[in-house]
This record gives sequence, C-alpha cells and structure tokens, in this order.
Amino acid sequence: MPVAALVTTLRILIFRRGPEDLPYAPQAVRFLLPTASLVTWLLFSLVLPPLPAALMAVANVLGTVLAAELILRYRNFRNRVIQTLTALLSTGIVFNILLLWPASVLAPHLIELAKKPDLLKTNYAARLPQGAVFSVDGLNLWAFAVTAFIYRRAAGVRVLGSIGLALLASAVILVLLFVVATIGSTLGH
Repeated sequence: MPVAALVTTLRILIFRRGPEDLPYAPQAVRFLLPTASLVTWLLFSLVLPPLPAALMAVANVLGTVLAAELILRYRNFRNRVIQTLTALLSTGIVFNILLLWPASVLAPHLIELAKKPDLLKTNYAARLPQGAVFSVDGLNLWAFAVTAFIYRRAAGVRVLGSIGLALLASAVILVLLFVVATIGSTLGH
C-alpha cells in the first residue's frame, strides 16, 4: 500500500493522477501531518531558530488542512477531504525535500538581507546564486500548479477555478504564518 501511494503521488506530480486515485486512509493523513511538519521545519530552520521554525512549520501544515477543509466543505465535497489532504501533504513533502538544496544555498544570503535590509537598495540580488534562485522559483511554480491541479480534481472546478482555489489556499496559509510570526515577534520583545 505505501509503495502504491508513493507511485500515485509521483504521478500526481506529473499531472497523470489525482487525489481520487489515492486510497481513503485517515491513518495516512495521521502519518503525513507530522512528516510534513518535520520536512517543512527542516526548510524553515535554514533561516529561523528551531522553535520559530517549528511553529511556522506547524502553521503551514495546519493552513493546508484548514484550506482543504474549508474549500471542500464549501463545494459540498466533504467526503473528499482525506484523499485531498493525502495528495496535498504528500506532494508538499516531495516539494519541500526538493527545495532543501537550493534553499540551503540561498539561506545565508537571506539571513544577511534580514540583518541588513539596506542591501536591497543595492545590486545585491544580482549576486545571489542564480541557479538556486531559478530552482526555488521553478519548484514553487510547479508546486502551485500541482496544488491547483489537486483542487481542480477534488473540488470539481475548471482550470481558472482551480487557480483561484490554490490562491485561496495559499492566502489561508500565509495568514496563519503571518499570525504566528506576529505573535512570535510580540512575545520575543
């Protein structure tokens, strides 16, 4: 069963299968939630201390769950939440693993920019490792396209509707990340 789910996840990544092709398995979601949080923490910990990175990772994963639940409930497809979450979390894990290398190359530069924001007024961006920048951009665009594809299949919408749903899901995640970051910075002062 896990090998079949992995193969289906890889086929979702190339737009050949959808969330409906994954088994209805709540136990898979219970496994994927902490796994996605861990992999996301690895990514965030490249630029954040361990505790804030963990809080941001959990917020990111909870945002994914909340967005899927809200979108599918609104579309009256509550019965598709488990398979959709399995698809979103498993593909998200793959993308975050793929992002680890280029993000680790960019991390020192991002930390330097955070310490010295005036560097943005210079030609600092031209000194960033362009291969890593393009890799991060390409992987993020691919991840967005896969998310839209998953929502298209799960929510029964057309392409433009799926792009809107993926944008909505991204907004939910970003709002949660902003709230966690705001609370964290308030408590840190």
